[in-house]
Amino acid sequence: MTLTHARIRAAQGDVRGARSILERLLCEQPAHAEARALLRSLASLAERDHHEEAGLEPAAPVAADPRRLAAPFRRALGRERDAAGASRIRRLERWLERVAPQRDS
Repeated sequence: MTLTHARIRAAQGDVRGARSILERLLCEQPAHAEARALLRSLASLAERDHHEEAGLEPAAPVAADPRRLAAPFRRALGRERDAAGASRIRRLERWLERVAPQRDS
């Protein structure tokens, strides 16, 4: 267990895990100033409660229109003239043709 591991755990929100690592590290190396400072800072973090703001709902998903997506896909592919690019464009066009009728029904 290392100081870096404790920092990662803390950054991920696992304050309890980070504290545990730091306490073990300080048992082995009592003079480790960075570990002691991080442990002190985590003590104040652990006392805070986390509250989500009310009313923050994710936006509803919006259906994609394959006909509108065709042009951006073609631009993204760069209308490549080589065989591999032409093959990708043909596959994408076939996929769009199959998907468009499904979305219309």
